[in-house]
Amino acid sequence: MFIKRLENTLVSANNPVWFYLTEADSMLSRLKGLMFNTTLPITHALLLKRCNWIHSFFMLFPIDVIYFDRSMTIIDIRHLEPFRFSFPVFGADCVLEIGYGLANKYNITKGDRFEIYE
Repeated sequence: MFIKRLENTLVSANNPVWFYLTEADSMLSRLKGLMFNTTLPITHALLLKRCNWIHSFFMLFPIDVIYFDRSMTIIDIRHLEPFRFSFPVFGADCVLEIGYGLANKYNITKGDRFEIYE
């Protein structure tokens, strides 16, 4: 199995926003990411640690991309359409991929701090 399904959630300290996480923890799972998936449920997210940029090649839907620093504080949020790539976000330590428009819907903003609960 290349993508480890975590028995935990990610929650905002400022907002009651919860996501069930899947962590891409191998080189192959990081490369694959969400490619060829047809959807991403609104309650789920993909976490890529030690990452400061991503691509959306061969993805079939747009996503919101949240960049965290080492303290899990949001330093940037971007919307990414299929077959694009993001420029590196300096200072980013990990990236969270969520459904398109969810950052706005849940009022997730720069400066919000998240925690991972197991």
